Amino acid sequence: MIDILSKRYYYFLFSLIVIIPGLIFLAVDGLPLSIDFTGGSLLEVQFEAGKNLTTEEIIALYEDAGIDDAQVTATETGSLVIRSSFLTNEVRDPVLTVMNEQTSSRSRSFASTVSDPASGRRWLRARRLPSAWRRWA
Repeated sequence: MIDILSKRYYYFLFSLIVIIPGLIFLAVDGLPLSIDFTGGSLLEVQFEAGKNLTTEEIIALYEDAGIDDAQVTATETGSLVIRSSFLTNEVRDPVLTVMNEQTSSRSRSFASTVSDPASGRRWLRARRLPSAWRRWA
């Protein structure tokens, strides 16, 4: 029979070896915040059947517009969700126009959500998170 209870202090030690570095990294780097808290744009587009752009092509379009952090995700319905840093209409509209020109079709934009960084910081402060987390917000 295995005697687990007599080795409990080894298990406690192992747990501390795993937990303490995690807490240190959390205190140093903070929580990685999503687009909801850091500010950014979320755009969902769908093209006509058979005329989709690849994710690499969309990322290249965004990079040509000076936006280096675009993330493209395909959905089950065939639309594409594009997350990026905060986009004004003056930047977003030309990107959509180029997408339409490259696919020779009209894309439908389902959602264009914008979140500014200040609203995320206000939300974090209002939630009374530990000061270590609020420092990076």
